[in-house]
This record gives sequence, structure tokens and C-alpha cells, in this order.
Amino acid sequence: MQRVKERIRYLFINQAFRQWLYPRGIRDLPSEVMEREEDRMLREQYFDKIPGFRMDGDGVELRLESLTAIGRMLGKTNYELAEIFKGIHPRRILEHFGPDVLYLIRNNLGIFHEEMIGDILRQSGIDPSFLGVAHETVHKFEEENYTSDIVRATYELMCRFDRVVSSIELRCILAASTRRTDLECYSLKTVNSTNNSFGYGPEVALKFDNGDIAKYSLNLDGSIGFLLLYKDKPTAITAFHPSIKRKKLIILQMQGVTPIITDGYNSMPRPKELERVTSPKGLFNLDWKKALVEICAEIARRIGFEEVGILRAEKNKWIEPNSRGETALLIERARRIYDETAERMGFTAPGTDGILLKRVAELTLSKSSSSHFPLHVQDRIEHPESVQSSLELS
Repeated sequence: MQRVKERIRYLFINQAFRQWLYPRGIRDLPSEVMEREEDRMLREQYFDKIPGFRMDGDGVELRLESLTAIGRMLGKTNYELAEIFKGIHPRRILEHFGPDVLYLIRNNLGIFHEEMIGDILRQSGIDPSFLGVAHETVHKFEEENYTSDIVRATYELMCRFDRVVSSIELRCILAASTRRTDLECYSLKTVNSTNNSFGYGPEVALKFDNGDIAKYSLNLDGSIGFLLLYKDKPTAITAFHPSIKRKKLIILQMQGVTPIITDGYNSMPRPKELERVTSPKGLFNLDWKKALVEICAEIARRIGFEEVGILRAEKNKWIEPNSRGETALLIERARRIYDETAERMGFTAPGTDGILLKRVAELTLSKSSSSHFPLHVQDRIEHPESVQSSLELS
């Protein structure tokens, strides 16, 4: 990767001349001495401080955290960093530097074709959509841990999340939160910021057998979560952030889902002909907030996490007024959903990050629902350094 080496060196030489090379008159030295002296000074001043970065001879070792560190050091955008790889086939970038670097530079269409990069990732057995969610999750919630190892461990979790959730014995968990006798009508469906099974957007239409249209307003506050379904229809939505590094599953959203029933045509609703607003029938006589927390605790248990967290109401983004001074979620309602639920379930007071915590081992669940996921899966999630592959109603 001689071209990569030369371009990285050139980026830092420009910076270095402004800071310390030019004032020292190094340009007056013989060229071979100047280059040797530049390399020594670049290494001492910059290269040795870049995580996951190494340049020996023509070889270059470069990781996601290397690029982000270079960007911060030099004030470069992702587009400018992508210029380092200009003219190099994406497959070679993948082979030499890994999927995380390739994904980071994917959308600089003046240099790379996103469709080609997606095809190359898929051919290598990597789901570009899940890889994107992993990048989004780690960068948004744990920017200090935005490294190849954490992104890949999050990606592995995304790929296995369906299996983890489908293995949960939901009836055992719900039975502790209700006296209802129709628990067989409930099910779980995983959701993330890439799948559109229910059209996660601000609005989605779902047609009933009687011809009515149910219009849902769904927002996923995290990049991963699940729907609690009642008779195959959404009744509550939960989103969370899986903190791989800290082994914590942080609940960001617990929300009832209420459809607005309309008549319509071609499976699309007519907003001007709204007939009635219905309540989520699956939440009647169900301590649904407690149940959602315990489902999250069971997910955390099965992937080897040690703690479950609940983001306090005051940190919820929906309590902030919009440009018209309107709030989607009243602070009193948010406190009932998040703070009071956490308090009665024994979560501890938060730190400065506003997260209430409780150890998974202290959350009592039915023994029949707490069988662990296969050990080798937990190992890959617990030890990210070993991972190398692959709606408004609250």
C-alpha cells in the first residue's frame, strides 16, 4: 500500500512544516537526510500517537480508530480522509484494512461507488446494513470507543439479535406482570434502524382483515430494539443501546403504540377520513413497562452483559420543545414511564450521564426463561478484541 503510505505522510508533512519543520530550517539539509529526519520527527510527533497505526517499509496498518484519530489531529473530514484511498479498488481496501475502514469511506461518491462497496462487503459475507447500524450505534452513543473491535463486536450482536430474541420464553416473563390468560397472543419482533418491516419512518399503514387501515406513528429512539406484538400487531416498542465495552444494555425508549384506524384504498390511509383512535389492547391489565424492562434484562443476560440501564426522563430527547414550542412527551409522563419504573424495580441513582442501573443478576426472572445463549456466542460478544469477522404515544 505504497500509495496509502505516501498520502498519509504527505498529509502530516503539510501539518508538520507549519508547526516545526520549516522554523528549524530542515529544508536546507540534503534530501536523503531531510527525509530520514522527517520520518523520525513524524513518527515521534504524530505516528506513534495514532492508535492501531503502523508504517514499516511499504506496509501500512490502519484501522477505524486510526482514521478517526488522524481526522481529529489534522481537522480532516471523512471526505478528505477518503482521498487517502483514491484510485485503490475497494476490495484491496477491505483486504488490507478491514470492513470498518471500507464502510467509513463508503459514501464519498466522488471517490467511491457506494453500491460497489456494498456488493464487495456482501461477497465477503458481511451485511452492509448491519455494519452500518453498528457504526451508527457506536459512533452515536460511545464515540470514545469508536474502534474496529467495538464496531465488529456490535455488528456480531446485530447479526445474532434475531436469534437471541426469538429464544426468549416471553410467556414466562409476561406471566409475572399480568393475570391475563391470553399470553399466547403475544410475540416479539426485532427492529433496527435499517429494517422496514413496519416502515419505521414517521408513519406506516397496516391493513386489517376487515378492510380498515391502521396508521402507526413509529420512531425508534435507538438503533436497535424490539416490538411487543399482540395478535401480530404492534402494541409497544422498546429501543436500547448495547454498550459492548461496558457490558451494559441502556434502555432509551419504552412506548405504547396506538394505531389510528382509517378507511382507505390501495392499503394507504386517507387522513381526512379518520374514524377512531384505538388504544393498544395488548397493554390492558399488563404491567407493560416492567415487562419491557425484564425482556431487556433477559436479552442482556443471554448476550453476557452485566447491567441494564434506564435513561432518566430529564435526558429524554422528546421532552425538549420543537421550533413551535411543542413537546412530544411531557416531562411528567416521561418520569412515570422511566424514573418511576426504575425506582420501583430497584435501579440505582444515576451518575452524570443520567442512567439508572441495576445488575442483571439482581433482576429476578423465571428460571425457565433464563437459559443462556450458547457459550461461544457470549465469548465473541464479551471479548470484542477477539472478533475479527463478520409514535408518538408514550
